[in-house]
Amino acid sequence: MDQDQYISTRLEDQIQWYDRKSGSCKKWFHRLKFLEICLALTIPFLGNFVDENHLEITHIMGGIGVIIAAITGFISLKKYEELWVEYRSAAEMLKREKHLFLTKSAHYGGHKAFEMLVETVKDIIAKETAKWMSNTLEAPTPTEEEVPELA
Repeated sequence: MDQDQYISTRLEDQIQWYDRKSGSCKKWFHRLKFLEICLALTIPFLGNFVDENHLEITHIMGGIGVIIAAITGFISLKKYEELWVEYRSAAEMLKREKHLFLTKSAHYGGHKAFEMLVETVKDIIAKETAKWMSNTLEAPTPTEEEVPELA
């Protein structure tokens, strides 16, 4: 594979993938946080209408609280904010290396520039994959306070 093919098929493909995933995670994070905030704001508003004739409102408020907790848990589980930042960072690092290579700047001025680009891109992708695996697949280790005592 020559330089042009590598840049167009491998490097550009990775930049676009990280860019798309970053944008998707950002949108989901913002949507869910907006919904969470709006629902949280309805609870004190509805509290103004609770009286002897409208006790069902307390059930609605409780239901909204449960939905807020579910949204918060889902955001934490899916790690949209962390992934958005990591994917954006990877896309920007790959873009930087591409531009440095194309302009023969920094360490891409020598005769092994293409090989250096390939190695650098591989390293960036490998590091991002390792971060993703670490953040996504590993369960957090509970602290002493979180572990219940056995009777």
